[in-house]
Amino acid sequence: MTVLHDVVRGEVVFENALQDDFVMLKSDGFPTYHLAVVVDDTAMAISHCIRGDEWISSAPKHIQLYEALGWEQPAWAHLPLILGPDHKKLSKRSGDTALLDYRERGYLPEAMLNFLAFLGWSLDDHTTIISAEELTRHFDLARVVPNPAVFDIERLNYLNGHYIRAMDEERWVRLVAEWADRGLPASIPRPLDEAVVRAAAPLLRERVTLLEEIPGLIAFLFTYDAPEYETALLAERVGDAATAVRVLDEALVRLDAIGEGEWTTAAVEAALRGLEEPLGMKLRKFIPVLYVAVMGRPTGIPLFDSAAILGRERTLARLRAARARLG
Repeated sequence: MTVLHDVVRGEVVFENALQDDFVMLKSDGFPTYHLAVVVDDTAMAISHCIRGDEWISSAPKHIQLYEALGWEQPAWAHLPLILGPDHKKLSKRSGDTALLDYRERGYLPEAMLNFLAFLGWSLDDHTTIISAEELTRHFDLARVVPNPAVFDIERLNYLNGHYIRAMDEERWVRLVAEWADRGLPASIPRPLDEAVVRAAAPLLRERVTLLEEIPGLIAFLFTYDAPEYETALLAERVGDAATAVRVLDEALVRLDAIGEGEWTTAAVEAALRGLEEPLGMKLRKFIPVLYVAVMGRPTGIPLFDSAAILGRERTLARLRAARARLG
């Protein structure tokens, strides 16, 4: 019998009688993989052979070659497979995607490293966030588990959001500027207004999971004209067009009363919160109408701050344009 001493799986015994008589050299004199990998690893002084557990069936062949050649074996470690959430082999739907695709969608390197580190390994029974420096210091093959790990995309998204909110302000502003520049329509003049980018950056932190979401959330800040949207969206959250008209009319009256020099986030917020009584409904009920009018969507970055960034003229113009749509 041949014995595999595996760092992850312990001692694995193979009955030699069940092993096939494998080919080491082809008829043309070229070595097969099994011989080549043993020679290459020895020539390169490989200390640890770390590979997926689908290679366990080849382990006895390689061990026998090391023994026959009189060479010292590396430490063996066969890592568990990574499965999809359905506990089946990874597919495109469950995470089997090219690594660069994750970068193109806006996953941060530190989030991906943190996520991959805990697929089949753990530091202890409570640590879930780990930096590259900590991982380098604490990683040990002895804590790799033999059971398959599950690729949970929701967990990866959570980690990405965590690292977005944890990064320093200047790096975040640079990332917002970079992703806005690459994702906003070509019709928006470049270079982008740095003051607008800097003002919008803190509003995005709590609302962005992937960096690719940034352009869609702030495109409305870089145009003078009202954003494009289906008119029906104005009434969708309040039930009917008549109610949407009331919301817009009341908002226009309150906001129009704010002078240019007094147009601030606090002033806009006070004016719109003051609509609850005359409209007879809570802010959360009618505010989607104003979101659509200003941003072209019923949700987004904070409305009061957005109106302050847009300025009095553009905000009122968009509310009037929405009112005109409803007749």
